[in-house]
Amino acid sequence: MGHLKKVGELTILLGIGVCLYFFGYKKIIKRRVIPVAYSTECRTQSSKLPGKALEDQQRNHFLSSIQGERTKYRLYLSPGNVVLGEITMQITDRNHQNSMGTVTNDNDPFGKAYSFEALASTDQEVSSLIVAEEVVRSHIGSHGWHSVKYYHSQDERMPNLNPVQQETFIDFDYQDCSARLKQEAADGDVIKDQDYYLKLGASDPLTALYKMRFLALNDNLPQDLYVYVTNENWKLSMIPLTSETIEIDAGVYEATKYRLRSFRLDGVENDKGEIYLWFDRNHPQRHLLKVKGSVNLASIRMEMTK
Repeated sequence: MGHLKKVGELTILLGIGVCLYFFGYKKIIKRRVIPVAYSTECRTQSSKLPGKALEDQQRNHFLSSIQGERTKYRLYLSPGNVVLGEITMQITDRNHQNSMGTVTNDNDPFGKAYSFEALASTDQEVSSLIVAEEVVRSHIGSHGWHSVKYYHSQDERMPNLNPVQQETFIDFDYQDCSARLKQEAADGDVIKDQDYYLKLGASDPLTALYKMRFLALNDNLPQDLYVYVTNENWKLSMIPLTSETIEIDAGVYEATKYRLRSFRLDGVENDKGEIYLWFDRNHPQRHLLKVKGSVNLASIRMEMTK
């Protein structure tokens, strides 16, 4: 049951960051000094971040169409088809409130900024092994899919082990290509406070889940995106495979199946497992219906319930 040790991360970020962890990537624990060359490159290229007006208009149209959406998922571990937990995801714009309060972004006083939130908790079936509650929140600016702030709260308790209770805050700075990470324990002690290199245009993992839905609007076309997770930058490639009918907890859907491939920035591909995603091909909002990750003899899948 070693897979359950990080069940909190699995429940929130299965589609992206957690699958990287699940497939064997190690987290960075040493301080990374941002190369001057990278910083200079970011300062000269960051003006490109807003992108084309048409691209921003399409993004805003898509995000406005799902504003207020509240989607629920159930997470399973196989073999055994064990229910690990439940996930709720929602989106608001800067003029609305959710559990984070009013969404604001001082760096983008005009235009729309959006906020994403995911809440997860373990199921009673696994309560004898682990009890976990997780919260992930992210803000993006008024242009593109560029993250502004990211927050992750972990509360994990296992028998005979010390509980994991901590909060992680990340500020994204595309001018300097840096992600400022601060991690605090429940008692307020600082666990980590340092800068990491941020790939120009990379978004946080929760935002990337919504961006993949947007990219899935272009059916049958491979799509690439960058994500910053576990203090590293990854290139993700969405490869369309087939259209098929699937039956999940929420019902029967016509879906487009994608394979998600992940690469380090040096081009080395993760080949320790497989990740697949299914999007609703008949709905203009391309709901994420199902995610499945497999490695060795185990697999984890996430299915939309409503």
